[in-house]
Amino acid sequence: MASTRRQLPPQIKKIEVLDRTTGKTVVRYRLAASAGVNVETGKRQQVLRHYPTEREARAALAEITDAATQGHVREPVDTDGGAGVC
Repeated sequence: MASTRRQLPPQIKKIEVLDRTTGKTVVRYRLAASAGVNVETGKRQQVLRHYPTEREARAALAEITDAATQGHVREPVDTDGGAGVC
């Protein structure tokens, strides 16, 4: 079954990055979407993520835009406990 080529939404870009373990170039999908406005500062919040497949990027875009329209701004997750902050 041949799949038809669909155009990517403007929030998703197809990029090529170097895989550090193999040294080969691999395709990733960069998602940069608006996540609404921060109530405290009044500034626009933006979510930037990378995904290995287009399907995952499209699913995340749908989730982020749905949360933004409902007014739920997703807070960034601090994975290193603030150790990397200067």
